[in-house]
Amino acid sequence: MSPLGEIKVEDGSLESSLRYDLKADADFPIFIPATTIKKGHRTSTVYLLEGYAFVASGLTPETKYFRLENKPYVEQVISTQSGPYQIRTLNVIPDIQIRDLRRQLQDIIGAEVSLGDKIQVVEGTYRGLEGVVEGKGEDLAYIHFSLRSMSVITGIPLAFLEIIKEDHIFLKIPVTPWGKKAGYLMWNAQFDRAIERFIPETTADVWLGDEHIGLKTIDRKRRRMYVSQEKVITFVGDKEFFIVKKNPRGEIVITCK
Repeated sequence: MSPLGEIKVEDGSLESSLRYDLKADADFPIFIPATTIKKGHRTSTVYLLEGYAFVASGLTPETKYFRLENKPYVEQVISTQSGPYQIRTLNVIPDIQIRDLRRQLQDIIGAEVSLGDKIQVVEGTYRGLEGVVEGKGEDLAYIHFSLRSMSVITGIPLAFLEIIKEDHIFLKIPVTPWGKKAGYLMWNAQFDRAIERFIPETTADVWLGDEHIGLKTIDRKRRRMYVSQEKVITFVGDKEFFIVKKNPRGEIVITCK
């Protein structure tokens, strides 16, 4: 990839550009050994093999691949020349090596998967389905799939998951000494409208980090929501702010910063 190609990796547009320029179908195999993960306002690009993209062979004519070198985001299509006429042919690698690279990348991504994340399955029986992470073990995540005819939770290897990149709106609310001591999330008048828009109901299903703590009442008159006295003291520690966001199911997730 050229420097422009690397920018396309980071903004997520490289695969669509390759498909368009190759006139390849939506399911034609393309593997970019990098992924960009967004959580809140934090964006990070994970590279397994920087500067490369892998495209399946089989498109005709083969010159389609070499014409990519005319595009500003491609530095070179790797090939060899042979025979008396030095005919150029594509370099190919076995599918098993691509699968191994995919698993290595997904192993890295798996460490980023958290409860409540919206994911897509990229390998195995459930390939292509989207779901929500309900639980997580050492090698598996337990994914809730909502299908037309049924709803199911099943274990999927972390290596088979890809986080769906989304921007999440969140609130940053200062931790108050009394609220921390008593186990409350508290806010002042300047947060009233934001809280009402963010949590319009009188109750909210709440997670404290990765722990589900259940349904909590929003006390708008006193500008507070009781979380848990014991848990808040331990959870907050010396942090200064509560970060309040919603997961894909609409539940409230509280972390600290």
